[in-house]
Amino acid sequence: MVGESVSLIHDFAVAIGCLAPIPGERVLDLAAGSCWVSEWLRRLNIDTVSVDIALDMLRLGRDRMGARPGLVAGDLEHLPFRHASFDKAVCLNAVHHLPDMAKGLAEIHRVLKPGGRVAFSEPGRGHADAGHSARATGDFGVTEQEIVVTEFMRWCSDAGFTDVRIKPVAYAIPWFDLDGDGWAAWGRAARSKRPLKALSKMWLAVLEIFGRGKSGPLAEDAMARDLVRLLRNAMEDHPIIVAIKGTG
Repeated sequence: MVGESVSLIHDFAVAIGCLAPIPGERVLDLAAGSCWVSEWLRRLNIDTVSVDIALDMLRLGRDRMGARPGLVAGDLEHLPFRHASFDKAVCLNAVHHLPDMAKGLAEIHRVLKPGGRVAFSEPGRGHADAGHSARATGDFGVTEQEIVVTEFMRWCSDAGFTDVRIKPVAYAIPWFDLDGDGWAAWGRAARSKRPLKALSKMWLAVLEIFGRGKSGPLAEDAMARDLVRLLRNAMEDHPIIVAIKGTG
């Protein structure tokens, strides 16, 4: 449970960092559950409205937040709000439960103001086949799907979002790190006025970490390929996606 909670806290931090809400804006907490996201945002003086389909979870939210909690029972595929009602929205690990994800995205787009944005954090590749997903489906009838990044981003565009981005390093990758010498080398490369040479030095620093330094350009090409694969796998396993509604 601790590990799962830590992941959720990290999701919250990344998503809210991407949204950058400010006091005076109205934020929609989608599939709010027990409303812990709304509670934390209110501690930051951000006005929130929490929507969830489960009344028992909203009751927990009411107990958590006290008087005038701003809780609404509703389905993400049929949001009970007027057009352009919210400045921003956040949705943590919920869209993959929707039978029609594309329809849910269209609804989120509808209730955002022009220029509004939504941050999603979702389980990615392999989620639907995981043991805990199979148990949730069997025991509770929960819809479990996995988010395919390319498809999800296309659905966001089809829903009307004009700018859709995936955050490339949402999670620390535990098997990739730098020692003090490597970090210093990256710093020197970053300050270089010769970007191509700097990039070459950064690759060499990475190569040294993996014990593959000073092996020629073919080794550098292989390292670049491996690093791209590493980052791509991390992004597909747990994507953080931000979609922005156009102002027109």
